[in-house]
Amino acid sequence: KMNAFKASYESLRNELACTRQQQKIRTERINALEAECERMAGENSKIDVMLEDTSRELAAANGRENELSNYLKEAIHEKLRAETKAKSYEQKADEAVQVLENEKIEWKEKKTLLIKLRREVEFLKEKVVTTENISDKYRERCEELEKSLAPVKAQNDLLNAHVKTLEACKFDLSNKMAKLEQEKTFLVVQNKDLEERADLAKDLEKWDIKNLQSVMQSNLELASKFDQFLKKHVQTNIS
Repeated sequence: KMNAFKASYESLRNELACTRQQQKIRTERINALEAECERMAGENSKIDVMLEDTSRELAAANGRENELSNYLKEAIHEKLRAETKAKSYEQKADEAVQVLENEKIEWKEKKTLLIKLRREVEFLKEKVVTTENISDKYRERCEELEKSLAPVKAQNDLLNAHVKTLEACKFDLSNKMAKLEQEKTFLVVQNKDLEERADLAKDLEKWDIKNLQSVMQSNLELASKFDQFLKKHVQTNIS
């Protein structure tokens, strides 16, 4: 019976040691998960800051793009208006020349009209040249604005791609953090279960020690009584 109690006692001690070892491993894993969660939270915060900075840059770039687009539209409108004026002046000049060609009048009678028409033709020609120069300037301005707009659009595309990449990273980190939290919760529950088992093993160990002490005390008392009985029996036989 004592051997059985000793075996039970050793088994409980081994189970308690194993439980403590598992509890230690679980605790270390929980600490590692908490550190990993903190690291990922830090990375998530950095990504949030990067997203805010990129969003501000993207907003500024979009504003610049809209501004350049408005300038370009205005320049194109002015160019078309200048071209329209030039065509109008050319048409008037052609009409004036046509009037001179169609009108078969005497020089003396129509001298004043002829001089006036010639001056008007010269004025219109100068207007045409001036308008064409303005149109060329607006054309050059449009080309410059288009060249300036191209890198802004390219930058916007890069910023949009960067934002998508950061959002994907943030989503991935959120998923990983959620999985780590689930694993941490599972380990905490397991650790709690191991603690309860360890407490139970301790209680059983205490109970077995008390029980073993009680059995040993009973055996000692029985051995003492048996010794006394033997002594009495020997003395009786001798007598």
